[in-house]
Amino acid sequence: MMRSGLFLVSFGMLVTLGGVILRPYKETTYVPEKFRVEYAADGEALLQELGCGACHGGLSGGAELIRSRAPSLDFSAVRYRPGFLFDYLENPTRVRPAIGSSRMPRYQLDERERLALTLYLGSRVAGGEGRVRYPEGLGRDPGRRARLAGEGLVDSIGCLACHTLGGEGAGTGTELSTAAFRLEPTWLAQYVALPKEYIPETPMPGFFFFHDTSSGELVPLTDDATEKVNAVSSYLLSLSQSEVRRLERAFENARRGNPDVTVEMGERLYGALNCAGCHGGGGGVGEVFPADQAGPDLALVAGRLEQSWLRDFLAEPYAVRPSGLWPGGGQRMPDFQLSDSEVQAVVEVLEQQGVSHFPAFSPARLSPFYRSKALGYIEDRYPCLGCHRLDGDGGRIGPDLSAAGERLTPSYLRAMILDPESAHPGSHMPRMLMPEDRVDLLASFLASRTGEVEDSTYVSLLTEGFPADSPDGGASLYARNCAACHGVKGEGDGFNAAWLPVSPTNHSDSASMSKRPDDTLFDGIHAGGFILGKSHRMPAYGEMLSSSEIRQLVSYMRTLCRCLEPTWARDNR
Repeated sequence: MMRSGLFLVSFGMLVTLGGVILRPYKETTYVPEKFRVEYAADGEALLQELGCGACHGGLSGGAELIRSRAPSLDFSAVRYRPGFLFDYLENPTRVRPAIGSSRMPRYQLDERERLALTLYLGSRVAGGEGRVRYPEGLGRDPGRRARLAGEGLVDSIGCLACHTLGGEGAGTGTELSTAAFRLEPTWLAQYVALPKEYIPETPMPGFFFFHDTSSGELVPLTDDATEKVNAVSSYLLSLSQSEVRRLERAFENARRGNPDVTVEMGERLYGALNCAGCHGGGGGVGEVFPADQAGPDLALVAGRLEQSWLRDFLAEPYAVRPSGLWPGGGQRMPDFQLSDSEVQAVVEVLEQQGVSHFPAFSPARLSPFYRSKALGYIEDRYPCLGCHRLDGDGGRIGPDLSAAGERLTPSYLRAMILDPESAHPGSHMPRMLMPEDRVDLLASFLASRTGEVEDSTYVSLLTEGFPADSPDGGASLYARNCAACHGVKGEGDGFNAAWLPVSPTNHSDSASMSKRPDDTLFDGIHAGGFILGKSHRMPAYGEMLSSSEIRQLVSYMRTLCRCLEPTWARDNR
């Protein structure tokens, strides 16, 4: 049956714009509460709900569940208002109630990082253009009277059977008053007209149009379908206008205050944070920093971390590795704002993930003399503070050692000092050759270190000098092992250089590099700075890299300086 109103197969009722009871318009402002949910103590299920497998290895199930729940960002430019994205990235709030305990976590992004990500998301239009031929005039503002009619249509077609509006409704769908500040007007109108065209898995039925795929046309399910879509969408867009203006002002102020932030910076950050791990689509971390290794392997937790520290960390994460799991990779552990019961459930699962394979070690109680001796080795002999911090001094590549005893078990501490690759496969910490009694001394010293970490913030990925992705052998080795200090172009300006007492060598300086034989460069990489009378904070890579890989690095350094070794060195070959 068709009349001049709306024919609703799913609800079996007739509505006409003329029959809608118009009510005075009143703006609704809805501010969602911070996402925090009590979850049953099923840690394995919770790990799946949170999508931990998107970044961490060692979990069964991977990230299939979270990828089915996280919205696609392939057409974020046509879907979301930039002001909303900029604000949401600072403090994500619950948007969709019906996705269990899955949630968008906080990534501790500063203003520039949020701006960069917003600009990048504002450039993603894949699949957002030319999807279907929408009727001319769809999305136009129909005026105040039609907006009031749209309010009546929202009531009549049963939107509140799934959605909420100002606190009323079923609550399984999104809060409708947030549509105004979340969604772009054109996208909202197109989605109301044909929901499954943009989101095939949506449970929302199509009330107004049917897509005839054979002709590519939209077939109206009611007279005046376009006018009714415009009435509904314009009504929703009229809500929370003060919030729309507030968010747009904040975004524009950030753009004016940071004119150097670019889309390219946001793309790089999107990859480093492994956003595609949950949201799918493009934007992976790259070949130098693989997406499936964006976080530590959780099968190796047992025996490594002190349980009390792990519990505190999950409740309130901070930057253990300030520049990322990979040196300069930019990966971050986000804050899921877990409840106490969720923290406990996750800890119990992780502690059962594996059995400690580290030899038992009981740290010695060190006298003041031996404590001073251990500190002297760390500060003046070994390269520890080139990557790590201790009481505020040192690099920002590895974890802070100031409270190592609270975070790591004594057995794991000793194993890492003795042979990092065996203790933590894939570690970027080179092995330091030393007598075992010295290993015991340093392990006992670090195991005694407790207290709070002084600086728990991340190094911004927008900082100049972060390693660039490259699949090439020498370039890749350089990005992984050298660029953090020496810079992506070898100019001595890596992000970690600011925390070193001696400026890293400028490998792009042809005048200086042309005086150094390849053998000297090889020895510096193999044996470290100490052996050459340079800074002892330059580590030795001879136990980590093969001779062939070191030669690849030397060859790549020659491309950076665009120079050769001295003639006399070449004559001896």
